[in-house]
Amino acid sequence: MNNPTPLIGKNILELLTTGMYDNPLIIFREYIQNSVDAINSAIDLKILSDITDGEINILINQKKHRILISDNATGIPANDAWRILTSVAASEKNRHKDIGFRGIGRLAGLAYCSKLRIETSFKGEDKKTCLEWDGEKLKKIIQNKTNNQQAHEVIESITLIYAEPESIDQHYFKVELQGVKKQELLDIEEVKKYLKMVAPVPFSPQFLFNKAIKEGLQRYNLDVKEYVVFVNNDRIFKPYGMRIYQSDSFKNKKAIDDVIDVLFFEIKRNEQIFAVGWYGLTEKVQLIPVFNEFVGIRLRKGNIQIGDMETLQKFFDEKRFHKYFFGEIHVVSTELLPNGQRDYLDESDILVDFQQEMIVFSNSLKKLCRDASEMNSSITTINEYSKVKDEFIDNSAKGAFVSPSHEKAEKTKLEKAKEKADSAQQKIEKIQKKASDDDVLKKLVKRRLESLENSKKPTQDEIDYKSVKKYRSNNISTLSRKEQKLVGQIYDVIQTILTPDLADNLIAKIEDRLNNIHGDKQK
Repeated sequence: MNNPTPLIGKNILELLTTGMYDNPLIIFREYIQNSVDAINSAIDLKILSDITDGEINILINQKKHRILISDNATGIPANDAWRILTSVAASEKNRHKDIGFRGIGRLAGLAYCSKLRIETSFKGEDKKTCLEWDGEKLKKIIQNKTNNQQAHEVIESITLIYAEPESIDQHYFKVELQGVKKQELLDIEEVKKYLKMVAPVPFSPQFLFNKAIKEGLQRYNLDVKEYVVFVNNDRIFKPYGMRIYQSDSFKNKKAIDDVIDVLFFEIKRNEQIFAVGWYGLTEKVQLIPVFNEFVGIRLRKGNIQIGDMETLQKFFDEKRFHKYFFGEIHVVSTELLPNGQRDYLDESDILVDFQQEMIVFSNSLKKLCRDASEMNSSITTINEYSKVKDEFIDNSAKGAFVSPSHEKAEKTKLEKAKEKADSAQQKIEKIQKKASDDDVLKKLVKRRLESLENSKKPTQDEIDYKSVKKYRSNNISTLSRKEQKLVGQIYDVIQTILTPDLADNLIAKIEDRLNNIHGDKQK
């Protein structure tokens, strides 16, 4: 029995264009993937001598609603152009070596433009191939419910291929999106921000750990390739930095933490290595505001991001701890492949093992967060005690207490602060003992103790609680002792009823008035 040839309807083209991705910016990643594979191939063919000779350029023309994405890699031979460029999900690439191996990426931009134009030239040929896809016509065909064309018939009806003269020394691949309607794709700064984290580009020169990361990953036999990518002539770098910032509603930023080290790890079971990665260790190990573009540990393969900053968050049972860190996990297993949307990995037996080990890794980070939080809280408590103690000593010396009861209240406050500081010091000592068997925690404790304002243990403090019997009302020397005592009682009532700031402000005004009255009498 002869079975009929399976039909592949026109709707498959809709799934591979408008229905494939939920974020329009992903089209830049798809075209960069293809360019990266072409650059690698160009190096193998000796067309390019080194990875730094390859360039990927993105030009966004907002006024003309056009986007041009180009590379100077192999290009495609004229005789192969039609077959390769019109094939859908029939890539000849090696799925275990190449990044874009499914053969659907070149259609990504068709969903967002009226015309998709491709130009490509292969070194040694005196012509270039031009292929145009009519996006508007494609939309009309898909929307026409009475049109029953098969996918290959639709492709033939919406494409135009022709050749033009070109220098035999030229080799490139260009994709131009004309009539772009999605504003997100024309937002130059948003495109840059997206590609800084997604594209396989170098670290920012301001990130001082970039060399240490490369060398650290090489110790695990992982060579992470970095490519030259420009957006409107600005080179793109990963935005990792040495400081953590927070921003207010006016976009004013303030440094709140420092990056003190990067640490390396393997995700493996038995002797099977699934992935290799690194993460940044900050001094306080606290929540990193999303204002910092690099927040979260990212999943990558071929140095291109898989998913986004929340992709690995699901492995943390307390999800906030994922945003206490930043870093990268590079998939090295050939059995772990990105899915079609590249928002996670394909289902497989080995994926189950990978996920279980990811939970183990995330739990180790959670424990670090807990210890760091205890350390931060204890240091804050000790610093608060130091502040209260200094204020008490200063107020005693200046006679700034308004009354004996005020002095007694401040003395009680100081004693309670000392008790809390003593308890905090004991907690720090416990963490120090725990850190003796944990190199990461040891590094963190050492750095945090260096920043402790009061290096002396609270229990070693000896505070002279002996009152000098001089209070704020005594500063008004023109009053008699009896008048000073009465004013002190008034100050005491004010101090009891009002907040410290309001009380101090009112007492200061009374002092000014009393001094002015005495001055007027002398006149």
